[in-house]
Amino acid sequence: YRSETNSKYKEQALKFVEEGKIALGTSLYTNLLQPQKPMGACVVLPCDMRKGINVIKQELEPHILNGVGTGFDLSDTDEPVRVLNFLNETLREYDAKTQRPPAGIAILDVTHKDIMSFINAKRNADYNDWRFNISVIMPNEFIQRVISGETIRLTDGKILPARQIFENVLDSMHYCGEPGIIFRDNVERANPLPNHKYKGIASCAEIALENGEMCLFSHLNLNSFYDKKTNRIDFDAMKEAASSLAGLLDNVIDINLSEKVGKDNIASQKRRFGIGVCGFADLLANMNIPYGSKKAQKVLADCLEVINFSSKQTSMKLAKERGKFPLFDESRYGEKEFLERHSENSPITQSQWDELYGDIQSFGLRNATTTALPPTGSSSRIIGASYSIEPYFSLKGNKIFEQKLKELNLPAELHKKVVDEVNKTGSCQNLEFLPQSFREIFRLGNEINYGEHLHIVGTAQKFVDDGISKTVNFDNSATVDDI
Repeated sequence: YRSETNSKYKEQALKFVEEGKIALGTSLYTNLLQPQKPMGACVVLPCDMRKGINVIKQELEPHILNGVGTGFDLSDTDEPVRVLNFLNETLREYDAKTQRPPAGIAILDVTHKDIMSFINAKRNADYNDWRFNISVIMPNEFIQRVISGETIRLTDGKILPARQIFENVLDSMHYCGEPGIIFRDNVERANPLPNHKYKGIASCAEIALENGEMCLFSHLNLNSFYDKKTNRIDFDAMKEAASSLAGLLDNVIDINLSEKVGKDNIASQKRRFGIGVCGFADLLANMNIPYGSKKAQKVLADCLEVINFSSKQTSMKLAKERGKFPLFDESRYGEKEFLERHSENSPITQSQWDELYGDIQSFGLRNATTTALPPTGSSSRIIGASYSIEPYFSLKGNKIFEQKLKELNLPAELHKKVVDEVNKTGSCQNLEFLPQSFREIFRLGNEINYGEHLHIVGTAQKFVDDGISKTVNFDNSATVDDI
């Protein structure tokens, strides 16, 4: 907050961080006080092999050393699998030299001549040796061709059934978890700047970026706004925290720009950041709500609408005070429905959204996007919160579980049996003497039906500008058809 002149805002932000309501992005913790170190989490880099391997390595090196994840679209390369292996080896070389583990993602258009080789590039890989995720770019037209049984033409002129490629992707997903799918048209539909097409994605796929663009994240701990006395969420405090974090991240953009990190000044033209969340599973457990239920979806929708609205409102006020982002007049924020696609009229009313839209037409926005849902791995652990919008993956050492178990007042021998089972397996589902309602609340990721996972993702996406990094877990008996 060093560029902030209002001491009230500084004190408020500090308070929220100290109370664990704000979880700063790991890149902020790592690089905040180091000159010419970016505080972004990921960057998308052009992959022009005509420059030569050594030049690309030189461009990549500073980002790796600064702990910034890297994304590449390999669709314009002739040998994407060879390039992928080279990029992966480059990241591996820096394992012992970085404060944050190096990570990357490579994506390839489904029509590329080497698409089949790319799909299977990690099928029999030793994952200890891999630092790159991979995903296939699929336009909606390709999906329609899969459904209707049509063919597609690859870049070398070869004709293949669309379903053959799609099923190869699914088979590889089932076998080893990769590749992922990037639904390009859906991603662009959410782009506030249609003339600035995205070229790649962050390494966990929570945001799409242009070449040279860097993403910047921090998070609100949803559980920290839970009021135990009333069994309600303090949305007023959540609004304040979201507003404070929006101001903080806008200041970080200025620090990044003053340190001359990033490329082609894309960051200064868009001024994007992403407020994410953590502590969702903690909040549900405290409220005795099962993950994936209608109640859980409603809780998530309410929280994310508040955060999106508050961050946009703050961005509007910052634009009035400091100026709108330079590309604002090219943006879709003149379309009322583009802003209000995030609206559900509860707990933010329609009149509040209408008023905000009017203010944005008068003053603009300071930031092109303000919300995303990254995985929050290290950030969550630092403040002791559950990850992003994920369920629990183990109950071992879980303080909320331990408190809720204590409230059951079980006989000592049964209480010990639960503790022993959780320490051994991480789960309580096989203990039938526990109430069904209790076990329902504390199901783990692989004990929750994949449909419930999808309902949570679908609920969240309505209220998020960019993407969502989330696992959809399956039992190990799942089939390719399930995938």
